Amino acid sequence: MKKLSTSPAGKTKKTEGKKRRSPFTPYREKGKGKEIGHELRAHVYRARAHARGVSVKQCIAAAVADAMKAFFGSPNDERIWARIAWRVGHGRFLDAVQQTIAEVREHSSPVPNTDLPRYFQSVLNRRFPKDGGAR
Repeated sequence: MKKLSTSPAGKTKKTEGKKRRSPFTPYREKGKGKEIGHELRAHVYRARAHARGVSVKQCIAAAVADAMKAFFGSPNDERIWARIAWRVGHGRFLDAVQQTIAEVREHSSPVPNTDLPRYFQSVLNRRFPKDGGAR
């Protein structure tokens, strides 16, 4: 049986020549092929909004206004939904709005307008839980 030669540090010659990769990229930290975190995704949404010349505040306000119009929310709902939109990003918030609209359309019986804000809030709680749900 042939013995591999080792370096003084105890490493084999096979592993000596491998290049060390930088650990500072989000993909490397999370593992190759895994999805990036929502904090980084929110950063990407902000960068895209900035590149289009629109402030993030305007994007969030427009997303919340769309939700208010679609689900007949109260001023209290608006405050809660804006906080959630800031936390998750306007793109993911708009995805939740579209998901809720699709679920309401597919519902077996018509959902009354008075129940729409509650229905939307339940979708937000399912998709973006924070300490047991969005409050």
